[in-house]
Amino acid sequence: MSVTVSLRLLDEGAWVSVNDSRVVGNSDVWRLADHAVCDCETAFFVVEVFTETAVDARSVDVRAGGRCIGCGESATTDWLTVGRVDDGEFRRVAVGGVHVPG
Repeated sequence: MSVTVSLRLLDEGAWVSVNDSRVVGNSDVWRLADHAVCDCETAFFVVEVFTETAVDARSVDVRAGGRCIGCGESATTDWLTVGRVDDGEFRRVAVGGVHVPG
């Protein structure tokens, strides 16, 4: 049985909405490893805007524009998992961990 999930960007990319609920907002700092944002080994990337969303099987992925607070480089990430859909319910990933876009 497949479950349909509504996925949108709201407020000019400030929020990711899943099933008409704001679930992930910009301004979080994501630790990114193995990334193309900048030359820092680990980028401390502050999200300024979400630019695209996608659902791949159960994962909710975004591309995000922002800046590495370590070096100041601005960029847009590759696909970044922000959560998972389990039995139609969204579960956000822990922002504090290290994430690998792609």
